[in-house]
Amino acid sequence: MEFNRHHKGTNPYPNDGRFELMRVISKYNAQVETAYFPQRLLLFSPYPEDHRYHNLLTAERDIIQGVEVLNPPAPISLTNAEQLFDYEFNNALDCLSDDIFIFKLPTGIGKSRRIKELDEVLLAFPTNELKLEQFQSRTEHNNAHFTPPFPVFQDAQLNESLERLLKAGFIKQVHRIL
Repeated sequence: MEFNRHHKGTNPYPNDGRFELMRVISKYNAQVETAYFPQRLLLFSPYPEDHRYHNLLTAERDIIQGVEVLNPPAPISLTNAEQLFDYEFNNALDCLSDDIFIFKLPTGIGKSRRIKELDEVLLAFPTNELKLEQFQSRTEHNNAHFTPPFPVFQDAQLNESLERLLKAGFIKQVHRIL
């Protein structure tokens, strides 16, 4: 195990930044005007298992293993995954209730290909760029609604800036400009 350059004696912290973080925090906490006292987890975390730690810094210091996966998903073949998706997707289409169906699937399994030509289906995408790409790839634009539409102004430079920000997903910056 390699210790960092501030290592003195038998310090157990490996060279991963935690020792340096605690050293800097201790240095700044020694002065009242720069002291940092993190909020207690008990005050904002709704999870009882978080309450055994005083704050995020002590949780980071005490947890080295990372995230514990309690029930790992059982891997299935791509062919089985595609068949299962087709089956569940057809069941959702045939359903007569007003239920909402959410499909969380890996990239490339055929979600967009299957649904982009359907009518009366709401599609949500993580980025405006993907939303625009899927909208433009439809064969009939008459049966689809693109919301919210991209704003178009007389200033071409403003339009270019807004489009670039929207494609990158910087919605708050677009709102500030508007």
